[in-house]
Amino acid sequence: MGETMYENRNNLSDLTFNNRESSKVLWDMKYALDASAIVAITDRKGIITYVNEKFCILSQYTSDELIGRTHAVVNSGYHPRTFFSDMWRSISKGEIWEGDIQNKAKDGSLYWVSTVIVPLLGEDKIPYQYISFRRDITEKKNLEITLQLAYKVYQNMDQGIIITDPTGTILNVNKAYCTITGYSPKELLGQNPKILKSDLHDQSFYYEVWKNLKEKGRWTGEIWNRHKNGHLYLQKLSLTAIRDERDHIIHYLGVSTDISEKEKLRKDIIATGKLQRTLLPPPIDNQWILVDSVYAPANYVSGDFYDYYWDEEQGVLSGYLMDIMGHGLTAALQNSVLRVLFRQTLNHTKNLVEVLSVINKDSMNYFLEGTFAAALTFRLDVKRRTFTFACAGLNKFLRLNTKGEIIVEKQGGPYLGILEDVIFEERTIVINPGEAFYLLTDGFMDLFEIDLPSFSSEVFKENMEMLRNIGTQGLNDDATAIGIMSYPYGEMMT
Repeated sequence: MGETMYENRNNLSDLTFNNRESSKVLWDMKYALDASAIVAITDRKGIITYVNEKFCILSQYTSDELIGRTHAVVNSGYHPRTFFSDMWRSISKGEIWEGDIQNKAKDGSLYWVSTVIVPLLGEDKIPYQYISFRRDITEKKNLEITLQLAYKVYQNMDQGIIITDPTGTILNVNKAYCTITGYSPKELLGQNPKILKSDLHDQSFYYEVWKNLKEKGRWTGEIWNRHKNGHLYLQKLSLTAIRDERDHIIHYLGVSTDISEKEKLRKDIIATGKLQRTLLPPPIDNQWILVDSVYAPANYVSGDFYDYYWDEEQGVLSGYLMDIMGHGLTAALQNSVLRVLFRQTLNHTKNLVEVLSVINKDSMNYFLEGTFAAALTFRLDVKRRTFTFACAGLNKFLRLNTKGEIIVEKQGGPYLGILEDVIFEERTIVINPGEAFYLLTDGFMDLFEIDLPSFSSEVFKENMEMLRNIGTQGLNDDATAIGIMSYPYGEMMT
């Protein structure tokens, strides 16, 4: 029995020793966890009973502000309710749960934590509290989100993107590249871009491409490639050599845009512009009048147009100047309709008010919704010494008298193609031999108050040349001018 007591005493001594050892181990473990992890303990209802200093620093709440509350205090609202209900379903069954959670600090800033929740079970195998261990992964998570966003942008760009290794083997392509080439990613990966070769470029072309890539690190230009279905397409391509820290090329990046349609449109625009110019009337220089013009489209084709006709027998110059709203191909196509209407109406109608009224009514059948036009129509009668005009939106022009004085002639008038029942007015002014008129669309009229020198036929030509030079300076609007001068021979036609 003594031995038993002795043995028991030794066991008790051992137990006391072990308890002390266990206590130290537990404190050491707590110290290690507090130093390396964000720790929180809750009861079975999720009420916080303990948080360590790292939890407080990251959340910006004090322990007093956290203990007695649930983790809802740091809920960012990022995760759906099902996220947390699934989590509680797992830990309530005694299962360890792991996941990434976005929380919100006291100042409203967001942070991410990698979380492990360990249920502690009672004798009834039911959790009586939960210990969570967290790591701050905000920087890593933000990088992941940035990379995911970058990949979405990469896949949804309009430009085709291709990445190859240094030998040219295709490693990655985006959706747009597949759309442009007609090949699927599976068909492209592992291949060489040579499968797109059109055979329209000689070896010297590709030599220059590779020379620029290796010496300058990039090449940009236009290249013809062949689609999977066999048709050729024109591509704007930018190639960049990607280098590592040792300055070795590790990848090539290509960014491409199919410009076949743009090239077709460009050719159509050029053809339309050439056609417009062939329809313009030539200058007139006879013993009675001098007529010149300036035609300066903002984008090669113009929404402006003009025409004039000289009746030698009657001594009458008839014409018009018009400006379709906007510029470019659409405006050019619509002004072709007005050109036909003006020619037909001016040939059959002497009254300029009637000319504008007929064109206004007819144009409403051809104009696109929201489109309108400005116009000025005129007749110069050298026998009667009169200049008659009617305005529809182009409501002023410049008159240079024989004294060298500039007079801004104004006449109101509504635009064409907006309302059907509108009233136009005609006005006639008496002119003297040697006077000049400058009829301008808004592209010129809005730019400046023209300071024209004193009158002579030579100066008239200089003035028109000045307007022509201004028209070559990249205006933001179509600009057109008609210059008309009656020769100063004392008496006009009789």
